[in-house]
Amino acid sequence: MENSNNIAIVSGFFAILGIIVGYFIGVKKYAFEKIYEQRLMCIKDLYKRAVVLEFILKKHIHFIGADTTTESISKKIESLNKVKESFQKFQHKFWEEEIILDEITAEQINIFLKKYIEITSKLVVSNNAQQLGDPAQSFEYWDESFRLASSDLVKIKINLKEEFRRTLKIRSWKKLFYKLLGL
Repeated sequence: MENSNNIAIVSGFFAILGIIVGYFIGVKKYAFEKIYEQRLMCIKDLYKRAVVLEFILKKHIHFIGADTTTESISKKIESLNKVKESFQKFQHKFWEEEIILDEITAEQINIFLKKYIEITSKLVVSNNAQQLGDPAQSFEYWDESFRLASSDLVKIKINLKEEFRRTLKIRSWKKLFYKLLGL
């Protein structure tokens, strides 16, 4: 009789322990799924914004920034202000969402941002040189920004896209889930 009571107590203990462990796994899984869902939406939004940012920059460089006439200065200033405004919106959104991104993804976005700043800085110098009547220096800085946007920025965006895809893959979800569970 006492032996069957001990078995019942041990069985009850394991049942309660199973419920408690199941509860904690469920809570961690739910929290992970919510974070993962937020990360997916964030990455999707940031990628859309990066595409728009690249388009606006290339539109400026290829069409508006290439014009060296005196009449083009005001149009260049207006266009470059749009480029800067779009950049600031992207950067602000990234800073708001950076906390839910993994470090590698955030690093890739920062590389994109740094290159974008380098290119737009050269465009600003190009515009200033044009306003000061130095067409050679204006062309030199515009040409550098053109080359950077056509080569470096394209490569960086490809790397960013690949990193976003890696983050979105299911295997990453499983790996993170197991990490959260401590397995």
